[in-house]
Amino acid sequence: MPFIARQHELAVLSDFLSEIPRHGSAIHIIGEKGIGKSRLVQEASLIASRTGIRVLTMPSGAADGDTPYAALNELLHPLLTEPAEVSEQHRAALTSAFHSRRPGVDNPLVLYTAVLRLLDRSATRQPLLIVGDDTEQLDAASAAALSFVARRLRDSRVGVILVSARVTNDDRSSGLRELRLGRLDDVASARLVGNLAPHLPHRERQEIARRGGGNPLAIAELVRFARIGWEPTERPALAEISSAAAPFLHSVEALPAATQDALLLVAVARDTDLAALRAAGLEVAALQPAEHAGIVVVDARTRVVSFTHPLTPVVLLRSGSRERIRRSHLAFTVDERIPLRERAYHLAEATSGADERVAGLLESSARASAYRGDLDAAASDFERAARLSPRAGQRRRRLALSAFSAVGSEGDHEMRSSRLEELTDELAHGPGSLYAAVATAHAGLTGGLTVTRASHIIRHAVESGEHGWHAGDGELIDALGAWLDLLWAVGDEREWDSYFSALDRLRPTAPEPLQTLSIAFADTLRMTGAQRDDITSMLMKSDQHESAQVLRATTAAIFMDALDLGVPPAARQVAEGRRNGHSQRSLRSLAILALREFQAGSWDDAASLVGEARAVEDDPPGFERIVLHYVGGLLSAGRGDAEGCERSAGHLDEMGRRLGAAGLLRFGVHIREFDASGRGDWEEAYRLCTTTGAPGTFPRYVPQSIWWAFDLVEAAMKLGRLPDARAHLTAMEREDFAGLSPRLAILASAARGLVTDPDGNDFFERALGDPTTIRFPFDTARVHLAYGTHLRSVKQSEEARDHLRAALSTFEGLGARPWVDRARDELRAGRAGSAIDATVLTAPEQAVAALAAQGLSNREIAEQLFLSPRTVSRHLYRVFPKLGISSRAALRDALQSHDQ
Repeated sequence: MPFIARQHELAVLSDFLSEIPRHGSAIHIIGEKGIGKSRLVQEASLIASRTGIRVLTMPSGAADGDTPYAALNELLHPLLTEPAEVSEQHRAALTSAFHSRRPGVDNPLVLYTAVLRLLDRSATRQPLLIVGDDTEQLDAASAAALSFVARRLRDSRVGVILVSARVTNDDRSSGLRELRLGRLDDVASARLVGNLAPHLPHRERQEIARRGGGNPLAIAELVRFARIGWEPTERPALAEISSAAAPFLHSVEALPAATQDALLLVAVARDTDLAALRAAGLEVAALQPAEHAGIVVVDARTRVVSFTHPLTPVVLLRSGSRERIRRSHLAFTVDERIPLRERAYHLAEATSGADERVAGLLESSARASAYRGDLDAAASDFERAARLSPRAGQRRRRLALSAFSAVGSEGDHEMRSSRLEELTDELAHGPGSLYAAVATAHAGLTGGLTVTRASHIIRHAVESGEHGWHAGDGELIDALGAWLDLLWAVGDEREWDSYFSALDRLRPTAPEPLQTLSIAFADTLRMTGAQRDDITSMLMKSDQHESAQVLRATTAAIFMDALDLGVPPAARQVAEGRRNGHSQRSLRSLAILALREFQAGSWDDAASLVGEARAVEDDPPGFERIVLHYVGGLLSAGRGDAEGCERSAGHLDEMGRRLGAAGLLRFGVHIREFDASGRGDWEEAYRLCTTTGAPGTFPRYVPQSIWWAFDLVEAAMKLGRLPDARAHLTAMEREDFAGLSPRLAILASAARGLVTDPDGNDFFERALGDPTTIRFPFDTARVHLAYGTHLRSVKQSEEARDHLRAALSTFEGLGARPWVDRARDELRAGRAGSAIDATVLTAPEQAVAALAAQGLSNREIAEQLFLSPRTVSRHLYRVFPKLGISSRAALRDALQSHDQ
């Protein structure tokens, strides 16, 4: 069994072992059965052997365990055959205890002293470690002798490790150092199950971890039974149950039959709430003998029944007869108050052989789970339904549905592939073929397939399918939705055109909300007002829509700046992920919540959400990671963390290149552009803003271009590219930025203020007078900074300071260091007055400014001065406010004015 989550305990034992060559010591390891005590002691023994310590183990439960000193005899036998300086009195005591016909001694103290002297003398040649595992099973005489020795080792080179499952009064008063082993936490339990059973479905691994209760042996037993099948018999041999589990069986068998039946009902239940158990016919009074025996606890406050040790339900399930277990499961299928999925599960557990009625109920349960976004549950139930399907066609269709559901689930990539392998060539056409195609495309992405090739697989299946393009064909609509989800990563205009051509072929017309979601996803700027209202309505009534549709609407809301409306459905997905393990959908929802917190100015909360998502294992990486890297990169850029910024953008670049996904690369473009704007590197910001299209254009199917529209106008103005700035502003107004979102309305008005020089005050005032500015503190601070810079350039110094201070206060609160520096530099320049002396420039700044005034780019300046382009950018960033200018175009005049 893998050794998991015991690093602290192993470190304690390593320290203990390191002391033995200098002075003796003893330690008492305590923990419930199956918690990993023996495994820990094995590791300690190996460490001892490697460091030159001789290890002697006292056997427990010896065949002649009733014989006094039987265990002690076996322990010391190797030492008794070696020469040792032991007095005649002590040797006689040892001989009398171990070799006489009637073992025993008149004075145990003499024997104890003899044992201590024997160990001490032997340890002079080589340090000794005595291990007494499972001390409860030792004969009483040996246990007493070992306890005596363990407390008197200080002046020897002997160490003793005692191991027991419970603490007795003697243990408490012995004065021995204690090391208590607790149960594994949820993370460690999940890791253990994953190591023991990596090929089990994710949901089944979760169930094993939950039932195992943090006890490694219980988890191992559950995994073993899951692999070989339960197949209970009338009376299983005890050999089929581990030796550690056998005492639990004896405890249960001592209880009344009614109590055993009640315990079995609790053991098969997945919900141990008393209300659910009573609905299945549990008589709580029948549990009282088990409570008195310490087998279960009925919590009166929480109304939950729980086993005191997780091995007990394992033993109950393994030892119960087939018919008793079947009756227990059937008890949960009678009452309609029991949820559909629970009834379907228990009915399937009680069913042997194919049964279409049960398979149909499981399929209904799976569809309900998929509707609410629990794709792990859906995949599991579809697969179980397939196993119980009597007809081959139904079986293959349900396996395809299971693989399709696993596309969005966490950790089931191999299970999805195994389901696909079971689907024969007959599934190339007919029911289930589109589901299989989608699952095949996504499975290929984990094996090196590009997103474009994956898109082609779905496209071919859709275009050649036998659906007749009927808009009411659920499988066709699901396939189109999966294709849509993939295309935003593809980012290719031709692929989008193919998708919309397929959408146009639907008869009588493409259904809602797919039609609206498609345009919202692909080309947000071209949405009609009615379509924007539809997306808003869907988010406001998210509980009335299928989970996949809501997730698409929430993603579309990113570009509409309507993430506040997407919080409730995203929060539900995240809560589900935290309970049952994160899926691709819950991770994407985490990213959406993080982005919303970023926009709302709660950057610390955004960073916390990104950290939570990054802690989830990423094997293989999914598309949900894109938005997480994006938000993480924005945070790094905003806070001046150049290394973190480049790391996030680099991740996106790597994923984009590996997957052949142009759409992913645009997220990295915005991170780097945002970083350049913060540092005042306008040349780099302008270059990045124009990578997807020339100023004055918003290309089709590139909604990301909305994000940097204001930045492009600002960069163009700083570089003296007034025609470019005006062209892009005109395009923003033509595309009705103000109608798309309140945030964009604020930025569009501020962009008009930048371009309308020198009379842009009214537009800045209009932007800052919008009551929605409170929802977007960072963007509002940017407008204050731009307005303050503008006012300073037209010599309205007092008014400029008010806006620059407002910007500085917000930037400081966010921890936006580059923006703090920009605001402070503008304030310092304003305090210097209108007659600014160029001598305030440092020598490097003067050299950079002179070359920039000649029209050289940052890269060209860097080559001439042997600097990096980033350093050149930083110098210019400080030069502008010192000279009282706000753009590169004004640099030559400012320097010439000074020279005159």
